[in-house]
Amino acid sequence: MRRILLALALTLVALPVHSQSDSDQAFKNVKDCTSHNPDTSIAGCTAVLKSIGAVTNRYAVYNNRGVSYDKKGLYDKAIALKPDNASFYLNRANALYAKKLVRKAIADYRRALKLAPDMKAARTALTGLGVRM
Repeated sequence: MRRILLALALTLVALPVHSQSDSDQAFKNVKDCTSHNPDTSIAGCTAVLKSIGAVTNRYAVYNNRGVSYDKKGLYDKAIALKPDNASFYLNRANALYAKKLVRKAIADYRRALKLAPDMKAARTALTGLGVRM
């Protein structure tokens, strides 16, 4: 969590700020992005992503937002609606991994690869976890 907060703070430094109110809003968005309330976190992270453009450290923001989507059960709902979409499994796996639910993440990475054998992100994640395929 500290790494995510640090990455978000570093991202904030790179934001183009035009006034004190812009700066206040940017800090509020970062704070909201780390909220325990999934709706607040999703809104805050989305606002941060819109404001930082191509700046580095987007990973931490996407990671926070993904965990919040998972808390709301949105990945489960998406998978229920379209169980053959490998990206849904990949996104849920990333959120599960961020929450340290490694076994569940591995199962979803494997499912994503089964549906899309050429999916590099899932293969890379499994390799990084030391999982044989």
